[in-house]
Amino acid sequence: MLRTEHYAFLPCISRALEERDSLGIRRELRARQQRLSMQQSRSKLGRVCVTGANSPLGQELVGALTRTPDPSLRPDAIGVIGARDPIESHSAGAGLHFPGPGVDFLECAATDLEHYNPRTLFSINDDDLGLRRRSIFRENQVVIDLLRAQGETNEPRSKTRLVLVTLLGCGDSEDAIPSQAFDVLRPLLLELSRVEQYVRESGLPYTIVRPGALEHGDADSRAIVSESKVGFGTIHRSTLAHLLLNVAASEKAVNKTLMALDMNRLLVAAPYVRPFEVWESPPFEVFDL
Repeated sequence: MLRTEHYAFLPCISRALEERDSLGIRRELRARQQRLSMQQSRSKLGRVCVTGANSPLGQELVGALTRTPDPSLRPDAIGVIGARDPIESHSAGAGLHFPGPGVDFLECAATDLEHYNPRTLFSINDDDLGLRRRSIFRENQVVIDLLRAQGETNEPRSKTRLVLVTLLGCGDSEDAIPSQAFDVLRPLLLELSRVEQYVRESGLPYTIVRPGALEHGDADSRAIVSESKVGFGTIHRSTLAHLLLNVAASEKAVNKTLMALDMNRLLVAAPYVRPFEVWESPPFEVFDL
């Protein structure tokens, strides 16, 4: 039977239990923060934003980002900027954010970039995105100016890395594609060339990727990048999407302009388009990411 004096110890016991529980909670929170920090530190891409994600290549890229088995290439979160059409959803651990239907690109770009403050931004300018019906230069200009404004308030090392995907035939790679293709794509290539130059002059860390002719489907591939201005071929969008992850994670590729091709699908562009023969040496050197 407890006496009255025994009850004097109850407040002490209660406080001790509360302190123990509080200490346990703090330890658990600290452990969670450490685990979260470790997960974030493994990602070379950090928080990612994607423009043009509703294009065929953009959807392949979102899928590659969310399904990659490599922790260093798996982003902490993914934000999709300016999607006009429904985007195929991918189940993954990374947080996905999609703007509502009918949201205008220019209206949501500033809000999304401020919300995500991405470490990596992919600007996808797929040839199947209906670019000729849009001001692709203006949309890229808006994003670049917003990133520059953010970079002025951040530490130099925290500036957003921009991966701009254009097309082979832009800028000084005009001679790499067949003349017939250049004539058809001239307006688009000229506008994308303006975007490339604007990116180079922005002061942001960037990589410009110029893929060869994009194809649907999947097959055995040997994706490569090169700084050469000579070379032509095709590449599957799924292959290119996975290659873009490695490009974005590569420090060697910063401030580089690279063409992207599949070594199994090389073509000779002149005097007529034909498959590359096995005994022919590629007219370029492979860039080591």
